[in-house]
Amino acid sequence: MKDIKISGGREIKRTLRPLLLEGTPQSVEAELLSYPLRRMVSPLIGFFCDREEIIRWRAVTALGIVTHALAQEKMEEARVVIRRLMWTLNDESGGIGWGAPEAMGEISAVNSRLAEEYHRILCSYVNAEGNFLEHEILQRGALWGLCRLAEVAPEKVTNALPDVRPHLTSKDPVKQGLALLFATRTHDRESLPYAEPLVDAPAPFTLYAGWDLIPTTVGDQARALIKKA
Repeated sequence: MKDIKISGGREIKRTLRPLLLEGTPQSVEAELLSYPLRRMVSPLIGFFCDREEIIRWRAVTALGIVTHALAQEKMEEARVVIRRLMWTLNDESGGIGWGAPEAMGEISAVNSRLAEEYHRILCSYVNAEGNFLEHEILQRGALWGLCRLAEVAPEKVTNALPDVRPHLTSKDPVKQGLALLFATRTHDRESLPYAEPLVDAPAPFTLYAGWDLIPTTVGDQARALIKKA
């Protein structure tokens, strides 16, 4: 493990930023796990506000890596990370919580125990009677987080289906496209009538998947849902 006792958060960020920008998932994981894990959390969350979109997204993946490793060492340390993300989405925090719902979805996707403990809270962020996120960008983040968890454990997020379906008619192509992707990953046949009129919809948006930003359209996602059904 590397000794970074004299390194502050800014120095850690200067080290990590080029790695996130140019590295592979494997090289980033190896580097992250060579440092004291707790020291990685704050710098990575700080990247959620980076000027580069790809850095913001890869920091989400990286925080998932770090939190999963923390959970293997001491589960309570991993819970602290989740609770910190939840706090940033609380009005009392004084912040906005950029990247927090995405990170919660990523962490839940890579650690089944944390998914079991926190999937209901993630679902609550799209529920008008729950902890609904009113900011449009945070709504996108919550939808992406649900899609990410649905990728590996769709049964954990099916309760959110009634709350996600209204986004199928959203005028925001990102929310509409993510709602279609969520329907695909949860095998939601009730969403098919919404997808059929959208097969030729040209509205573009960018989807982060794995380690890269992938250009897609609402129509692409509608066709994928119909094909899956």
